[in-house]
Amino acid sequence: MEIFCDDVAKYIEKIAPINLAMDWDNPGLILGDMGRKIKSVVVCLDVTKDVVDFAIQKGANLILSHHPFIFKGIKNINTKDQKGSLIEKLIKNDICVYAAHTNFDFAQNGLNNLLARKLNLHYENSLFFGNDKERTVGKIGELTNPLVFSEFIDYLKDKLNVKNVRAVGDINRSIKTIAVFCGAFDDSLLKVVAKRVDCIVTGDLKHHVALDILEYGVNAVDASHFGTEYIFVEYVKKLLEEEFQGIDVLVLDSEKDSLVYM
Repeated sequence: MEIFCDDVAKYIEKIAPINLAMDWDNPGLILGDMGRKIKSVVVCLDVTKDVVDFAIQKGANLILSHHPFIFKGIKNINTKDQKGSLIEKLIKNDICVYAAHTNFDFAQNGLNNLLARKLNLHYENSLFFGNDKERTVGKIGELTNPLVFSEFIDYLKDKLNVKNVRAVGDINRSIKTIAVFCGAFDDSLLKVVAKRVDCIVTGDLKHHVALDILEYGVNAVDASHFGTEYIFVEYVKKLLEEEFQGIDVLVLDSEKDSLVYM
């Protein structure tokens, strides 16, 4: 059975409709041709030089990323600079690039839902943007058994396979009810969330947001943007393998967080 880029796109958009994405986002086909026949797919968090070289080496002609390779409009393409040289490589090697970003984060069975499942949270409730009941901006659930915050941090590191986190709050607090937000935390939700949970799990916590979290008497763990979203890769690889048995689905195992904790 022949499989085309459009087939993969329609399948992903069935799970995560494009209309769920934020206005500033740029999901969907970033580069290439929806009519291209697909031999193999590389799934990644970010389209980097290493990922592109890996796709070329493996003969893949579709890269499916979480973060869009192009966020903003490009006025010129200089093949001597970093972005331009990657665009040139992708075009010369007939590689399509497709992104599923905030639409995948907010989908009912998307990344926030997956993050809650990774932590084995029960009795999940979705958090929404105000009256917008389509976008799941976070999940609230409970651990089967409460953990002291220091124990929960170790548990989280193991579940997300991260070595380092940043923590906010009382290290001896008992943690049972947890809110998860993949990527970065929207602090406009703090007032509502703080009344309902013991701990927030997210990434990219800013200084002033951490202070506000302390003022509300809630604990929080910043497991990094990468740490809370790399689970996309494993999940989407499995989905594609189950849906499209006629193509290879590949992952660059060396993809890692760009931030290094010394």
